[in-house]
Amino acid sequence: MATRPMKLLLMAMTTSFMLAVWLMPAGSLSRMPRRQRAGSAQIAVKKIKEIYRIESRLRDKDLDESEFLNQRKTQIQPLLDDLKSWLDDKAEKVRPSTATGKAVSYTLGQWSKIIRFLDSPYLTPDNNTAEQSIKPFVVGRKNWLFSGSPTGAKASSLFYSLIETAKANDLNPYGYLYWIFEQYAGKGDNFDNETLLPWKCDKEAIKKVAFKGL
Repeated sequence: MATRPMKLLLMAMTTSFMLAVWLMPAGSLSRMPRRQRAGSAQIAVKKIKEIYRIESRLRDKDLDESEFLNQRKTQIQPLLDDLKSWLDDKAEKVRPSTATGKAVSYTLGQWSKIIRFLDSPYLTPDNNTAEQSIKPFVVGRKNWLFSGSPTGAKASSLFYSLIETAKANDLNPYGYLYWIFEQYAGKGDNFDNETLLPWKCDKEAIKKVAFKGL
């Protein structure tokens, strides 16, 4: 799993709206007052760190997708169940208005999204990879606050996703886009667009595209 490129950063980007970030519950807990962090927060963060440790170890193994999912569920599901039980117990004992109560309530409210990564080898416990990949144009958006129209915004998001997915698959973005336009030109509606995706493209043909100036 570790050497396989991020096949579907595009999916990660679109899924990130549904996939809650583990670091947010951990961050909420770690921002508690110091006297509270010594107890509840440290326990919760320790549990979350163990989930990350196992996830990292499994991805370092050369497992096929089926075996990876099987081992992930076998090893991580019990940890998630334990964390959920701990949160449920805390929710009954802590006032919702306290820092601990707010952190626990937030995490429980996001629970169905937090555990969604278990069902796909392409998803991780958080969506940091997608967030880091969009930083360049998130910074740039200060220079272009408006896309002009919803259609323009959709087109921009499409190209952003294609470019970042190409980079995640070790492709030259310019060469990849050039190859896409060349392949798609003149094709009808029945053309299989999936053959143009970064993990299915002709990498040798893309390498031949000369690009100077970067």
